Amino acid sequence: SHTQTKDADVTSETKTDATCTDMGVTLYTATVEFEGQTYTDTMEVTDIPATGHDYQASFDWAEDGSACTVTLTCVNDPSHTQTKDADVTSETKTDATCTDMGVTLYTATVEFEGQTYTDTMEVTDITATGHSWGEPVFQWTEDGKTCTVTFTCTNDPSHTQTEDADVTSETKTNATCTDIGVTLYTATVEFEGQSYTDTMEVTDITAIGHSWGEPVFQWAEDGKTCTVTFTCTNDSSHTQTVDADVTSETKTAATCTDMGVTLYTAAVEFEGQSYTDTMEVTDIPATGHDYQAAFAWAEDGSACTVTLTCANDSSHTQTMDATVTSETKTDATCTDMGVTLYSATVEFEGQSYTDTMEVTDLPAIGHDWDAPTYAWSEDGKTCTATRICKRDDSHVETAEATVTGEQTTAPNCTENGETTYTAIFAESWATQQSTTIADIDATGHTYGEAWNSDAANHWHECTCGARADVAAHEFVWVVTKEAQVGVAGQKHEVCSVCGYEKAPVEIPALDDLGDGNTPPTGDGSNLLLWVALLFLLGGALGTLSIKKLRNHKDAM
Repeated sequence: SHTQTKDADVTSETKTDATCTDMGVTLYTATVEFEGQTYTDTMEVTDIPATGHDYQASFDWAEDGSACTVTLTCVNDPSHTQTKDADVTSETKTDATCTDMGVTLYTATVEFEGQTYTDTMEVTDITATGHSWGEPVFQWTEDGKTCTVTFTCTNDPSHTQTEDADVTSETKTNATCTDIGVTLYTATVEFEGQSYTDTMEVTDITAIGHSWGEPVFQWAEDGKTCTVTFTCTNDSSHTQTVDADVTSETKTAATCTDMGVTLYTAAVEFEGQSYTDTMEVTDIPATGHDYQAAFAWAEDGSACTVTLTCANDSSHTQTMDATVTSETKTDATCTDMGVTLYSATVEFEGQSYTDTMEVTDLPAIGHDWDAPTYAWSEDGKTCTATRICKRDDSHVETAEATVTGEQTTAPNCTENGETTYTAIFAESWATQQSTTIADIDATGHTYGEAWNSDAANHWHECTCGARADVAAHEFVWVVTKEAQVGVAGQKHEVCSVCGYEKAPVEIPALDDLGDGNTPPTGDGSNLLLWVALLFLLGGALGTLSIKKLRNHKDAM
C-alpha cells in the first residue's frame, strides 16, 4: 500500500532517420532519482515526419527546340527519379532581317506533384527575309559628267547599294554671243536585271563672245558723271553701257570774285582695255570772305563781343555784340555751388558763329534734413542719433548721447530686473531718448534649512514658494508606551529625515502565560530601538548639512 509517484526527466534522440516516404523513430528516455537511487526507462515513438521528395529538374532538348524530355531527381535520394515529356511553346525573340536569320525562344514546362518546372532554349531558325529594293536615287555631279545611283531596301533602310551609272551627253541648246548653251546628260544603270535611267541639263557650252567697236562717252552737264557705251560688231543689238570712274583737278583756280575751271577725266576698264576722255567745266565758286570769329567774354558771362576777320584778307574785319543765353550745366548741391553754361551767338552774312563759357555762379542750396533716427547698443550703454539729407542721402550727420541708467524693476528669484537708460544729446537737432532693458540678473532661489512636509513628502522651500530636495518620507517605528499583561501599549511612525510623525497606533496587551513569568515592563529591545532611531536622525542631519552646502555652492 506504500507507493510514490514522481515526474521523470525525459530526454530524446533520433533512433531512425526519416526518409522521403517513411517516418523516422525517436527514442525517449525517462530518468528519476528516488531515495538515492536512479531509475530509467525507454520508449520508441514513430513521430519524425517523412521528408518528402525534393526534385531537381534536368532538361534534354531536341536540337531544333521542338521537343524536350525532363528528368526529375530527388535531392534526398538520387535513386528516386521521374522522366516526363515537357509541353513546349515558342515565341519570336529576334525577328529575321534581310540578311540574318531570326531567333525563336522555346519554353519547356512540366507539372509534377504540384510543382512546375520550366526551361528555355534559343534556336536561330527563322529564315532571312531577303532585300526588297525601292526606287533608285540618282546623285549627279555638278557638271553632269558622272552620276551614282543608290538603291535602298524597303525592309531595312540601312541596307543600301550604290552603283556608278553610264553617262552620255548631247547638245540641247546652242550657245549665243552672251548666253551659254545647254547639254543634256543621260545616266543609265543596270541593277538586278532591270535598267534605270535619269537625265540632267547643264548650262556648260561657252558663249561665243562679243566683238566691241569704239566706245561713245556721254558726259553729264556738270562733268560729275559719264557713261560709256560699247556696241558689238557681230550684233548691233548687243550693247554695253558702263559708268566711268570720273576724277577731277583744278585747271584754273578761283579768285575772291571769279570762278575757277575744273578738268574732269572719265576712265573705264572694259574687257581688259582702258578707255579715257576729258571735259572742262567752269564750276569753282569765287572764294568770297572766310571770316574767323574771336569771342571776348565779360568775366561773369553776361555779355560777349565778337570780332570777325576774313582769312583770305585780314584787312576785312567786323565787330559786333553777341546774343548771350544761359542754362544750368551743373546743379548746386547742399554744400557746393552750381555751374552756368553761357552761349554767345552772332549771325553775319548767312553764317552763325557760337562760343560757350562756364561760370560757377549758382549758390549752394543748403541741407534739408529728414527726421533723425536713433540706434541703441544692445546693452543700452550707448545711443547714436543719425539724420540724412533729403536732397542727397550721402550727406549724413551722427551724434553720440550721454547715457545714464536707473533700475526701474527689481529682480526676483526667476526673473531679471530692468534698467531704464536715458540718452541726452548735446546737438540741438537730436531729442532725449529712453529704453528699458532686462539686464539685472535674477537672484536665484534661497531655500530654508528647516524641512517642510505633508503626509507623503518632505522638502526645503524658497521664500517664493519653489521647492527643492522633494522626497518621500523614510518612516521608522517608535514605541511610546510598552504593552503589558492586560494593558495595551502605543507606538507611531516617525520620518527619520524630517521628523514628521504619523498618528499613534495601539500595541495589543500581553497575555498571561500561566507560568507566573510575566514579561518585564522594561524590555531591553525598546532601548535598542531608541538607539537605532537616534542614529538614523543623526545621519539625516548630516545629509541635510551636506545638501545645504551643495545648494550654497550651486548658488555661487
